[in-house]
Amino acid sequence: MNHIWLYAVPYAVGTANIYHPLERRVHNFVNVKPVELSGHGRRCDEQSYVTIQEMALDLLPQFQGKNKNEPYFLFGYSMGALVCLELCYLFQELNLQLPEHLFLFACDSPAAKRTDKDYANMSIGEIMEELLLMNDANAELLQNKDIMEFIYPIAKADFAAATAYMPKSAVKISCPATIVRGSDEELLDERIDAWQQYFSKEIDCEFFEGGHFFFFQNESLSHERFSLMLKKYTAYFQECVY
Repeated sequence: MNHIWLYAVPYAVGTANIYHPLERRVHNFVNVKPVELSGHGRRCDEQSYVTIQEMALDLLPQFQGKNKNEPYFLFGYSMGALVCLELCYLFQELNLQLPEHLFLFACDSPAAKRTDKDYANMSIGEIMEELLLMNDANAELLQNKDIMEFIYPIAKADFAAATAYMPKSAVKISCPATIVRGSDEELLDERIDAWQQYFSKEIDCEFFEGGHFFFFQNESLSHERFSLMLKKYTAYFQECVY
């Protein structure tokens, strides 16, 4: 029996574990494959890469070895969305199977001006402030000196990589894509529209309630809504597989 897969790439400093609740939500019709970035989570003893291109190249073997008869979808959150974009450029360059649909959550396009901050040279205190700005729910955790010292080099590298990323290929990606943002994020229409230049097909755009981490702060509602989105895009394959 064939299977339908959803490969999910985490946000900066995040680990594959963040997608376990989503796995439980959609396991009856999609197999979620949480991706662990090098230097993160269970791969914390491995090298941390400092560019989005390096991160994508590191993940490439997971897709080169997959069953071509099994349809898959690609999901990236924040920095993970940029990694997914770069993966799609690699897939096209190497004539590998593209995802049936690409979901890019909580991320500006590379063409949008994201920030002038020099993350690569920030102190541990400055990085902690940046983490708190993104998600103050982790304030108590980040006050732990040992935890912060562990997170610091990972966060610094991830933030710098995301800020510096710009695709090198001028070829547009040919798979369909949906851009999803939080309703409380500070957004301009042109920052969302800036995604279109990377795709040959018209992109979709959705808004979920909440700020930058909307998908994880209101998991029940967000996962239910995404589950419905995913069912819409997997309906054809469900008929073929089952």
